[in-house]
Amino acid sequence: MNTYQESISQTEIERDTTDMLIGNSFVGFLMTIFAFSGLVFFFESDSPSTFANKLQIWGVMVCVSLLRLIDALYWRTNLAGKAYNPRPALIRFSTGLYVTGCIWALYSVLFYSSMTTVELAATMVVLAAMSGGAGTVLSPNIKLVGFYSTALLVPMSLCALIDASGKFFVLGVLGLVFWFGIFASAFRYHRFFISTLHLKAKNNSLMEQMRIERSETVKVNKLLIASNEKLDASNAIAMFPVHGDSAVDLIQQADPTMYDQKRKQRGSIGVFNETLHNEIKREQRRSILLKLIALLYRIALKRVIP
Repeated sequence: MNTYQESISQTEIERDTTDMLIGNSFVGFLMTIFAFSGLVFFFESDSPSTFANKLQIWGVMVCVSLLRLIDALYWRTNLAGKAYNPRPALIRFSTGLYVTGCIWALYSVLFYSSMTTVELAATMVVLAAMSGGAGTVLSPNIKLVGFYSTALLVPMSLCALIDASGKFFVLGVLGLVFWFGIFASAFRYHRFFISTLHLKAKNNSLMEQMRIERSETVKVNKLLIASNEKLDASNAIAMFPVHGDSAVDLIQQADPTMYDQKRKQRGSIGVFNETLHNEIKREQRRSILLKLIALLYRIALKRVIP
């Protein structure tokens, strides 16, 4: 019989991590495109050259997001739900995420000085929202969470902190505080995810063990039935402590059960129960009564007929 396994291999952890990361990334791709497009097109730039640079970076971001979406669709149609090698898929996903984070960081640093107050505040809100969502979605891989949230929040926050005007100093502090909070939450989510994987492995092992035990029980039952059919033997079962507290009590309960089982169906197994016990008692009393009546009848005949 297999022993109870509580461990999970590194490959299984990577596969489950990849499934979680890519499976939850489809909405993130669309949000990245919409958020980046909103920042580029909803705010007017002071100079055409600034807008042209934003447009170029926007084009790169859209291309990267579409490539990542195609790769995710490939995973969904060809790999999801199968025992595949997770390393290549995880590397592709991580590379796409690193490139996306670098584009966000580059956008924040390059265009910080040209942003109006409203645009800068809106950009900070968008980056914080994207980073907060990533802290949950990317929590299976703590390295990806660390890089992406850092790339989104830290460059913009540092620019606000070192700004000579000091107008956005508070935004910079809030950005770093939020970044630290995301890190703390991501570590907690990551530990929960890993513990869930180990619990899943334990449950799978337990189910496999139960399946094997059930199969062995079925085999034993078949062998018992086959041997009983060959030997034409009847067996009875009385269980401790339900049917008795001692071996003598159990034998006394099982013995009449065996004879009753022979009478009903030879070569089978019977289990003692109270209904059968009461029925046997009634039959015993009836048998004793009939024997007593027969004895009295013989005595009476001897007195009548000398």
